Amino acid sequence: KDKEDVVFAKEFMSRFGYLDSGDSGSESLVKVELAIKDVQKFGNIKQTGVLDNATIQLMKSRRCGLPDVLPSKPNRTKRYVLGPTQGWTKRQLTYFIANWSPQLGQDAVRRELQRALKAWSRYSRLSFREVYSPEADIIVAFGKDYHGDTYPFDGPGSILAHAFFPGEEGTFAGDVHFDEDETWKINPGEFEEGVDFFAVAVHEIGHSLGLSHSPEDGSVMNPYYKQYDSNSFSLGYDDILAVYELYLSRPLKDENGSWDNDDRSEETTRRPTTTTTTTTTSRPVRTTTWLPHVTYVGDDETVDDHKRHDSKHGVPGPVDPLTPPPPVRPTTTPASSATPDGCKGHFSAVSFLRGELFIFKDNYMWRLSSPGRLESGYPVLMHRMFHKLPQSLQRIDAAYERDTDSNIIFFSGDKYWVYNGNDIEEGSPRPITDYGLPSYVKKVDAVMVWAKNRKTYLFSGDRFWRFNESSRTVDAGYPRRIDLFRGVPPDLDSAMTWSDGTTYFFKNDLYWAFNNTWLKTDPFYPQKASEYWLGCH
Repeated sequence: KDKEDVVFAKEFMSRFGYLDSGDSGSESLVKVELAIKDVQKFGNIKQTGVLDNATIQLMKSRRCGLPDVLPSKPNRTKRYVLGPTQGWTKRQLTYFIANWSPQLGQDAVRRELQRALKAWSRYSRLSFREVYSPEADIIVAFGKDYHGDTYPFDGPGSILAHAFFPGEEGTFAGDVHFDEDETWKINPGEFEEGVDFFAVAVHEIGHSLGLSHSPEDGSVMNPYYKQYDSNSFSLGYDDILAVYELYLSRPLKDENGSWDNDDRSEETTRRPTTTTTTTTTSRPVRTTTWLPHVTYVGDDETVDDHKRHDSKHGVPGPVDPLTPPPPVRPTTTPASSATPDGCKGHFSAVSFLRGELFIFKDNYMWRLSSPGRLESGYPVLMHRMFHKLPQSLQRIDAAYERDTDSNIIFFSGDKYWVYNGNDIEEGSPRPITDYGLPSYVKKVDAVMVWAKNRKTYLFSGDRFWRFNESSRTVDAGYPRRIDLFRGVPPDLDSAMTWSDGTTYFFKNDLYWAFNNTWLKTDPFYPQKASEYWLGCH
């Protein structure tokens, strides 16, 4: 074969587990020949050990992205192949469709996915229930290229999808990812271009349940793509044996359980939509629906606007509720007069309030127009801006802007204050137990309004609570463990939702960007918080 094919073949065999990276030298020719035979075995072509045209074409065929040979399974004695984990330890599983391909649409993806799950449920006695939250056992999503895990897709053809075994890869355990660059179809005709979504989904769900690739031609878990007759599909004998071993040969911990209403979540996957707001000169500005205050662009204005800020007309100008008044001598001496070093991180709170970014540390605050762009004259003592807060309050633990009325809520210790921009309201300070927190919680570490469902989330230690601002109650089933926000550490310093809907978490001098579509922290995080948010170098 030509050199290009040889290089491609070696990369293929290394990627899919047939060769170790060190098995490419001349002293390993026997290993290479055996590896080629294994490739041919999985592809159900003649096992010659020779890198011929048929083998090269097999390697270039459409297939699953998982390895065929697992390091932990060098000499299998059973017909079927199980993955490196022991499968799920419960019989009732939840799944969440994080997004879907516009080529198929939401309804088609849901319908075909249910068909695929039903095929496995029949022989495993597993039950599957769709939920609308990141707390699901299995998350199904479409992506392309680098899409949130460490296994990027390769564009049209070749790798169609991949999945993760139960208990594997930490936060990705059980998840299924499809390559959005493929031409997805529902039951395409024999001569129609495209990839049948059901055929790929039923294979990947097998991985999600704990099955590895099988060399058997009739197995759904064979790594190479094949389309099935939608009217007569059933699992292969190999697949049935494997799923029996995982889920019927041993008792699971919820054998006689049933779903409880407390397990049901109201969270939705509603994406932020955009609206167009115009000034009287019809110049549009884009803003997201979760921003309560519309901003305008351009240097044009109406006559009334001009009169309001032009002193010769005698019209008082508008009052900026976040503009600090003239300095007032405090009635008590602040506990600390030294400006803390923001470039060391350890922020007390980070909040997006009324269109601006505020960073609090001890009794000081930084005001920024955007990350790294500090307003002139800052940092200042926080009472210069929020002058009605009591002077005895020397630290803000958390802060957020309430969706229902745009009031700002400050948390410190076991109390909170409601600030309308000019004054303190609602009998503040109030106990944090108003938020449904138990009395043993002595402080709120972080708080945010999540862009996915517009509910308020409060974090303390390794737990979080979901609060409904309309009913003023904590939702049923809370608190829950913070590791449901996959990749986010416990004992946070702060959390916030930025203007574009991205969620950020802060701890020490680090911060994490949380992907609200994939429901886990983005790759390449954490990063230095002070460098990005305060521009420290």
